[in-house]
Amino acid sequence: MGSWKLGGCLSVLLIPLALWSITVNVLLYFPNGQTSFAASNKLSNYVTYFEGICFSGIMMVILATILLVLEGGNNHRCCQSDNCSRRYVLLLSVIFSALGLAFSGYCLVISALGLVQGPYCLTLRGWEYAFEGMAGRFLTDPSLWTTCLQPAYVVEWNSILFCILIVLSGLQLIICLIKLLLLLFEVLWDPCPVICQGHGQQCSANPRPGQWWPVSGHSLCPRGLRSLEPSSGGTAQPAAFAEVSALPASRIVDHATPLSCLQVTDL
Repeated sequence: MGSWKLGGCLSVLLIPLALWSITVNVLLYFPNGQTSFAASNKLSNYVTYFEGICFSGIMMVILATILLVLEGGNNHRCCQSDNCSRRYVLLLSVIFSALGLAFSGYCLVISALGLVQGPYCLTLRGWEYAFEGMAGRFLTDPSLWTTCLQPAYVVEWNSILFCILIVLSGLQLIICLIKLLLLLFEVLWDPCPVICQGHGQQCSANPRPGQWWPVSGHSLCPRGLRSLEPSSGGTAQPAAFAEVSALPASRIVDHATPLSCLQVTDL
């Protein structure tokens, strides 16, 4: 449960990061605050790859919203068990987290390439990539920046904004990676995935207090198992049922024998 709460908090963090990515990418279209260069298509080609507007921006907002809905816990039942849908929620969350990882990674790579390439600007030789082929060495030598005559301060403008995009997409990538690892951990350590019907009672793959836990033979870990006792009303429970005080630590490994259920009274 704690991992789901942490995952929800991480999903919320993706939204402001995505909005900032959109803002920064839009500013790259207007070097030094001027619109004429965008109108005449005199921009660096990596600016027009929509890395911040689309992939790290709009798509990330959509993914974060979907993840928040999935992790909200108000999902409709999709099969016989009331917790059956949690299996599908886990699968969808893994898929969307992986997509978020890919989108933020794309923005990170494109922003880094745009930073290293340098701006498209007017020099004494005309419009060109003045620092192409320098592998980013111009970034540490401000004396070279005057090579670009127009747009004014375009080297500083592009460098700062691309660096901000790298930081924003890097944070998104880290968040999506953490979410993906948490979800994979949840999948690997999830209790028995079997959904059954035992003696007329609904069995759940992820039992909660008052629900029924499927047991086959002696495959259930005996931790927390108690002997049959009369219920609070004084009536003894059916022989097929017993109470447990803790979630079993092992998975069901044998499904050949008839199923019975243990009631979970405390998680």
